[in-house]
Amino acid sequence: MLHGPLPYFDSGKGLGLTLKGDLVVGVETEVTVKVTEAGPNFPVAGAEVTLYGAGVDLAGVTDGDGVVKFLVKPTEAGEILITVAKDGYVPGKTVVVVGADTIAPELSVDKPVSPTNKPTVTITGIATDNAGVPTVLVNSVEATVDADGKFSAEVSL
Repeated sequence: MLHGPLPYFDSGKGLGLTLKGDLVVGVETEVTVKVTEAGPNFPVAGAEVTLYGAGVDLAGVTDGDGVVKFLVKPTEAGEILITVAKDGYVPGKTVVVVGADTIAPELSVDKPVSPTNKPTVTITGIATDNAGVPTVLVNSVEATVDADGKFSAEVSL
């Protein structure tokens, strides 16, 4: 039999978060953050989510499903701290590592017109890179590159 006051137990509702999307320097990626109540995993609407680090500084609020989406394009390797907060809940956080771009760009050069007696020739082709349209140099001349990666440069022979 207990004598005196009853034991007191204090419990706070915590926030958990899950993340979808791999992050690489220079590559724009859609990142989905889902915020749930720790334990029962109920979605938490109206939670404030921030992403900070590796050249990223973003904030958003979760929808009715506990989800917020971001377009993230890190400018440097390192870590992004993701925090979540809402009144009445214990805040949550996690760290995501941003890796360096390890995929080499691809370059395809069209066969130039040959033979020619002209003092210049136009070199064309296509360049692709997962981090965006690259800069292309042909004999130290910067080529014009369009959004699809098609390039053209006029060089002296």
